[in-house]
Amino acid sequence: MIAPAPHEPAAPGGLPAEGPGLDWGPLDEILHEYQGQRGAVIPILQRAQDAYGYLPKELLARIAKRTVIPVSRLTGEDWICLHPLRDRGQKPFIATQWPWGVTVFTQRKPQMPARHELAVGALQQAVTMAKAGEAEAYDIGFKAWESCIERLKAMDTADDRTRSEALLGNSWIYECLASYRASAAVYLRQIANEFETQVAAHLSRAADFYERISGTVLRDEGHPTTSIAPYPGGPEDGKLWTNEARHEQVRRLEAPLPLEHEAIGEIEMALSRRKNLPDSPG
Repeated sequence: MIAPAPHEPAAPGGLPAEGPGLDWGPLDEILHEYQGQRGAVIPILQRAQDAYGYLPKELLARIAKRTVIPVSRLTGEDWICLHPLRDRGQKPFIATQWPWGVTVFTQRKPQMPARHELAVGALQQAVTMAKAGEAEAYDIGFKAWESCIERLKAMDTADDRTRSEALLGNSWIYECLASYRASAAVYLRQIANEFETQVAAHLSRAADFYERISGTVLRDEGHPTTSIAPYPGGPEDGKLWTNEARHEQVRRLEAPLPLEHEAIGEIEMALSRRKNLPDSPG
């Protein structure tokens, strides 16, 4: 849930007061359309952004009061949370430190950045995150791969409860690794046309690496991600995640890490080559 800053007047429950001045008609129509739908908060926010052009605090308060959000603020210091890595996301718990960040853009930019500029920003962000190692409470980039591998190896000696609690998070992370790299390959090929031939060649090679990671290493035609990192549930709940299955998952995680380095290296080369070209902006 989006909560007010400490100095803002708040309504009961920790929400900012709605206040007068906004036409609630468009928002109420959106809320009615999604009434009773779990997980509809994001599309509601997107539709509200389209309808109003920005997301003022009063509008966010109205959305928060009329939707079911699995994270809600209690006193300004405690949060009720659900997390897939804790009790399989089935039991709420109290957290006093909030490791996730929520950014709300409340005003439009005067002018939409050019597609080329957005692409450069995305490439720079990819390189930065790959090398950063940590972001607050989380490992990211290359370090996240290494941490995931080490945690999987440690599961061989973990107790049943620890393995059971890790099962859902492991499945979700592994599926994301594969699908996000498939998306990266598609995106890199799409934006390659925005750049000079020398730069586009590096982006295409980075896309090749990501396609290999997603299509033949983390998974392949006969082994979807769910067979390598099974989700919990059903009559075989947890039984398929044996030591042998985890060893195979470790092998499939270790194999693409050099390819991940190669892909990021190609993106770095693309950015470097772009800067060195004559008449190249930035």
